[in-house]
Amino acid sequence: MTGDDKGAAVRGGGEGAAMRGPARETGVAGGLMRRALNTPRPARVRTDAMGAPVEVDGRAIELVRESWLVEDRWWTARPLRRRYWEVLSAGSHNMVVFHDLGAAGPLVAGHGAREEVARRRTSGGWFSQGA
Repeated sequence: MTGDDKGAAVRGGGEGAAMRGPARETGVAGGLMRRALNTPRPARVRTDAMGAPVEVDGRAIELVRESWLVEDRWWTARPLRRRYWEVLSAGSHNMVVFHDLGAAGPLVAGHGAREEVARRRTSGGWFSQGA
């Protein structure tokens, strides 16, 4: 932070200053934001012998850009374990597809467990985000 930046921060013009006024009022607190962006939705996925997607919701996959594994919340009653793929489908549509690897595993009873089981059954544990 430079000397000018420090003065701006003290006067309230430093980092986050853009959040004052009308822009801030249109956020969640202002009640205008109605839904989360880019939420995962169930997907029909066909895979190759190695488990990588070759077709998503009827769109052929032209390129798998990368794949990664996420294991999180292992210490909770609802751990998260997913394999993600960033893909380019026919027509040059970028998307992220993931397979919920916990889909076959048991869920601990609790808030939202029934809804989660229903969601997993409908999609086979596959979800997409993006185009």
